[in-house]
Amino acid sequence: MKKYFKINKNLSVEKFTYLFEIEKQKNKKIKLAIKFDKKNKIVGVISLGDIRRLIFKRKNKDNIFDHLNKKPYILNLTINHKEIHSYESSLKKIINEKIENVLIIKNNKLINILSYDEIQNDLDYSTICVVGLGHIGLPLALHILKKKEFLIGYDKNDAHIKSISNNNVNFYEKGLNTLLNYNLNQKKIYLSSKLKKINSNIYIVCLGSEFENNKVNNQNINNILISIGKKIYKNNLILLRGTTQVGYTYKIAKKILEKYSNLKCGKDFFLGHIPERIVEGNALIELEKLPQIISGVTPECLSHVMNFTKRFFSKVVETDTTEESEIIKLTSNAYRDLNFAFANEISRIANSYNLSGFNLIRKANLGYPRNNIDKPSLGVGGYCLPKDVFLFKNSLDKNKGYNLSISREINQKTVKRISTKIINIFKKNLSIKDKILIMGATFKGLPENIDMRNSPSLELSNILKRNKINYKLFDVMSNQILKKNNSKNLKFVKENEIKKFKFLVIANNNPKYGDIFLNQFSDKKKNKFNRIIFDCWDMLDKSVCESAGFKYFNI
Repeated sequence: MKKYFKINKNLSVEKFTYLFEIEKQKNKKIKLAIKFDKKNKIVGVISLGDIRRLIFKRKNKDNIFDHLNKKPYILNLTINHKEIHSYESSLKKIINEKIENVLIIKNNKLINILSYDEIQNDLDYSTICVVGLGHIGLPLALHILKKKEFLIGYDKNDAHIKSISNNNVNFYEKGLNTLLNYNLNQKKIYLSSKLKKINSNIYIVCLGSEFENNKVNNQNINNILISIGKKIYKNNLILLRGTTQVGYTYKIAKKILEKYSNLKCGKDFFLGHIPERIVEGNALIELEKLPQIISGVTPECLSHVMNFTKRFFSKVVETDTTEESEIIKLTSNAYRDLNFAFANEISRIANSYNLSGFNLIRKANLGYPRNNIDKPSLGVGGYCLPKDVFLFKNSLDKNKGYNLSISREINQKTVKRISTKIINIFKKNLSIKDKILIMGATFKGLPENIDMRNSPSLELSNILKRNKINYKLFDVMSNQILKKNNSKNLKFVKENEIKKFKFLVIANNNPKYGDIFLNQFSDKKKNKFNRIIFDCWDMLDKSVCESAGFKYFNI
């Protein structure tokens, strides 16, 4: 049912009021009278309240056309790159000035008439800005665009913005390039490296606390929040998506935003923490499936966070405070790091008795429902785990004796311990002229990725180099690694060169390395134990390796 009465005739104010009143009795949803031209464009509008005021002023005999508002408030939903700034300005004015009877236009057609209250509570009319377009932000932006017609993406790195604009992302996510290409072609995403030129009423900050030189460093996220604080207005929502130290959202972010906006959190604007939980390489799938942890600084903040999250995610887990949300994120990573550390420590103990850590743990788990001990590994890398345990530890009250460093201490020592074992095996069995091939250069193998940050494989290669042992790298993602990371210092051998090496190290858990080994050496003429394989992930059967002429070792 239409919310307006169409003005068809040139009538006096008095006669038009009579017709408007009759139409209003038939349809109580009517808010305005509107005159259209021959091309169906809006010429002017007038409300029943405006007409009554004219009658009060004794303007009964005036022509109704003379009193039309020729510049009504319009919100044009056909947003594109050129119109985004005018849309943001209109939205800000409507909310700040509490404007009633806003004409909602899409594709040059009037589709609705709404009050400012209806607009500010409907996410269809919100502008969303994702701040930080890295491993967390860009997949999130593309996920939101599945249910949103337009979105703003900001990153301070101008070169990164240009690369994204050309669908050339410097990291790997399954399906990301296809989805990005679609949204770029449809002009659904506006990218910028100039935060000053961006206005939005929802900001999702995909930066977090950093840990450098044994200290928590919040400088980058603080600077972003200062910039956002200078531009937010009433009813804005700010969501922190990155991993932060415990208490950051309430004690630091809230104060920064209130100071630079002169607005009150929970009343004028709303702040929450919704930590990312995705696994690198499978982000787009997990954004569809994983429950989102949500929190708000106040109950009112939580209500707005809930409204946003339910729109774009299928499952939500509500927490009592932002501190609880922050601890859950840090706990998850500390738990995983601790599990890996336990497995690596058990492996160290097993090795001290000349036993295989893999075999020992496998037998301990076998058929025993109360055991689910992780596999040991060459080491624990990536961006999050090496950082977040220390971040968690430094968030806690040292006077209470909390200490979470044990897992990090073990995992940091693991690469050195396993490297020493590899070097001893190499020196005992091969000539210094021989080379070691490290299979798997990224910090993990599954899901497939090109992330070299804190890679145990690179740490192993550096230790080999210091011991003057020649090595080479092989990775099934080598082409993408070289292309995306511009890694001039990295050189990879090709798959057909693997047979040249006498010592193979399977360094990460991509099962393709086991398949490649079998393909390369299954037809190899037997030459008993003239080659060595060190299987860091227990991927191959010892008897199969020995039948191919390899001495088999694992952790």
